[in-house]
Amino acid sequence: MAVDSALASTDAELLGLDADTESALWLLAIAFYGVGDLVSTIVGLWLGATEGNPLPALLVDLAPGLAATAVVLTVWKVLVLAGFVLLARRLRCMHRLVVPGTLAVLGVVVVAWNTTVLVVGFA
Repeated sequence: MAVDSALASTDAELLGLDADTESALWLLAIAFYGVGDLVSTIVGLWLGATEGNPLPALLVDLAPGLAATAVVLTVWKVLVLAGFVLLARRLRCMHRLVVPGTLAVLGVVVVAWNTTVLVVGFA
């Protein structure tokens, strides 16, 4: 166990990473992948769009109304993010940053896509 923590701290030092970097990436991931995607999806559903992701689409279909859909999608998003946090905690320090970094980039892409659908229209 001591070897693992020594390696993790060496990785972090080599890359110049610290807890602030990890926190900033998680903040971006939560802002874009969590809140941005959730809000833009709910607005889209309210305006008549459909959910493109199969599992959340099933949850949307099962929820009775927009308010229930918002609650169900919020719970879904929290569970997914919690799963990614648990995954990241199991990785070595230098690999741990890949999880929130990837979620942040994915979140930006999804929010941009959802915004485009809302502005341009949907079929």
